[in-house]
Amino acid sequence: GIYMTDNCELMCVLHGQRGGVTQVQWSGCGNYLYTGARKDTSILCWDVRYTQNTLYGIERKTGGTNQRVWFDIEPSGRHLCSGGEDGYVTVSDLRDGSNVASFQAAPDTVNGCRYHPHLNLLATSSGERRFDITSSMDDEEENLPSGQSCQLDSSAMNSMCIWRCRYQWKDMAVEEDAANVVDTMDQ
Repeated sequence: GIYMTDNCELMCVLHGQRGGVTQVQWSGCGNYLYTGARKDTSILCWDVRYTQNTLYGIERKTGGTNQRVWFDIEPSGRHLCSGGEDGYVTVSDLRDGSNVASFQAAPDTVNGCRYHPHLNLLATSSGERRFDITSSMDDEEENLPSGQSCQLDSSAMNSMCIWRCRYQWKDMAVEEDAANVVDTMDQ
């Protein structure tokens, strides 16, 4: 909901997310609000001057994970990036919500994306806790069938990577080839 700050009066309620809202972020101009939710495959864009409906949804692959998956808007305000449970980062054009680029950042869920405020860098984080239930002669584990134990699966990749974007925020042109938005840097 949106409330008045002086008297906490409810002004309106924004309906649309399927899961519990886990992130909200304003556009640089302050007219648009982007919301993401747990187990929801869309980041919704709201024009806060006209809150009847969303403007568009930005699709991402997060419907099967209970994790919070963060998104970010790059400093020039033109693109939004988000991770997904498929290990990919997607970059969307904020003029219409269209997907303009994607790349595989990790073999596991990419749960965080954050642009550097001044340099053409993008940081991503990945991984999640996974448990492997294996057979065991020791059945001291509670709540598991007899003969099974629960161990942390170490084959999942938990990492943080820094990526160099191929443009400077201040130099971004409308005609830019969006397919070349991100390039690999030291990981």
